[in-house]
Amino acid sequence: MVELGMQYCEPNIAGAFEKFRSNGVDRIVIVPMYPQYASSATGAAVEIAYKAAAKIYNTPYLHVVPAFFDHPAYLRAYAETIRETIGQRGTKVDHLLMSFHGTPEQHCFNTDETGLHCKGDSSCCKQIVQANRNCYRAQCYETARKLAATLELAEDKYTVAFQSRLSAAGKEWIKPYTDAVIEELAEYVVSASCPAFDVTSPERRELTR
Repeated sequence: MVELGMQYCEPNIAGAFEKFRSNGVDRIVIVPMYPQYASSATGAAVEIAYKAAAKIYNTPYLHVVPAFFDHPAYLRAYAETIRETIGQRGTKVDHLLMSFHGTPEQHCFNTDETGLHCKGDSSCCKQIVQANRNCYRAQCYETARKLAATLELAEDKYTVAFQSRLSAAGKEWIKPYTDAVIEELAEYVVSASCPAFDVTSPERRELTR
């Protein structure tokens, strides 16, 4: 049995749990639809799910699927979609822009439990290690590297950027910013992909038009 539960609209998570309960389902696997972990996205979704489950008298048993930013099936599926547009080894375009959803820089600093690894730029995201294992930016760069390898793209054939800045959530957001990178790549034939989304969203459609 599979149910859809939205965080902030209908159908919601509590409603999904009620359907499971009425059908005698006590063990529930939760799949947050975010490939990369971010406290503001995955963390918020899991918190809502836990709170909804806690209100049920016979509390269900929950299992949360972790971030799948480097899972072969996810990478293969996304690479197949991208390849349809850019061609084999990117021969149909000059450059591939991988634009991920943004998050405040402080969120990345907060995931570094050592307090020593995060530098606030891509230099500390060159590989996943113990200190940055839960860092959104590091996971985005790892996704990009693995996608590029699957697509057989050279390092200078793609760029990583971050979109959707909200000043109310923090002054400094992770860089580089997508709008600035697009201006830098204006002279090239560029294809844009949004590997932080599992389904099409309005902002993804706007970016890729």
